[in-house]
Amino acid sequence: MLCLAVTLGCKPTLPPPVVVPPPVPEPRCRITDVEVSGSLGGVRPSLAAGQTGFVVSWEDEGDAAPRIMARPYGDDGQPRGPAVMVATSETPGAEPRVLPAGDGFRVVWSAGGQVRTLALDEHGAPRGDLGTLAAGADVHALAVSALASGFVVAWWAWSQKPARQWLSLFDAEAQPRGAPLLLSAAPILDAAVSLHADRAAWLEMVGDLDHVMVGTPRKHEDLGVGTAPSVATRRVAWAKPEENAVWLRSDGEAGRAVAHGLSPRLGDQGLCYFVEGGDPERPADELRCRTLPAKDDEVLVATLPGGVLNLALAERPGVLGVALQTDQDDRMKVRFATVRCR
Repeated sequence: MLCLAVTLGCKPTLPPPVVVPPPVPEPRCRITDVEVSGSLGGVRPSLAAGQTGFVVSWEDEGDAAPRIMARPYGDDGQPRGPAVMVATSETPGAEPRVLPAGDGFRVVWSAGGQVRTLALDEHGAPRGDLGTLAAGADVHALAVSALASGFVVAWWAWSQKPARQWLSLFDAEAQPRGAPLLLSAAPILDAAVSLHADRAAWLEMVGDLDHVMVGTPRKHEDLGVGTAPSVATRRVAWAKPEENAVWLRSDGEAGRAVAHGLSPRLGDQGLCYFVEGGDPERPADELRCRTLPAKDDEVLVATLPGGVLNLALAERPGVLGVALQTDQDDRMKVRFATVRCR
């Protein structure tokens, strides 16, 4: 029986209040993650940021001769053109390394006892002639970096006893600027070198342990035991395996742990690393980044069931670009992600 409020004096039944859910805040960071190598597969990716976007370079170890590949990407993480074959390599293990060069890029790789190079246009397509930067038994490039005019290559001849790491400077046309510089007179355990312009971070044997060194061939310092050094304009990052942590140091500041992770890659705007999985809470490896300063929160970029095998970082204004190699469905794949944070 309905209540007739006017005639019977009873209280009317009011409709339930309308509950307006609070607005969902936009994520602080936008992430785009795409596969690069497709059906080709791919290993040992390298990444560079140019004037208009990024270029990923990698090695395709197919059934035929290994191929050096490149593909351009925009700040939105989407491809700006198809994958392009830069060159073929006589042997696997070329480890191509790409860097910005003028309005385009330059790729450097190792093959047959030589360090080779070729210029690329802004879309990653080859232009100009193939060049040779170093030659000799077991010569292998370790890292590259752009300079104000030209570029620098870190390399070693791994069969030398003891092994040494060298720096060679080149002009914009890939012509040498003086004799190679000895990066370190101490023997090395691992061919791990990171370059940012004329600044380097590398591993050097002290006693029977790897120590992280940072500086230049003429002036450098020992940061203590660690692995995977990475250097930027004002900072250096490295991993301490016994603590499973990433350490970060600014010039003149003591190092401090900023994250739990391995294989850090450092830029001026951000830091990326991977966190090992294998337990119920984290069954798969994870790729994580954080913007700098390091007090900012971690950003989960990707979950990687096949694990992370190689990692490269490059930056454009407001954008972190990350290229990585992962094992998917028993096949090596190259992926590219961008992280844009407010």
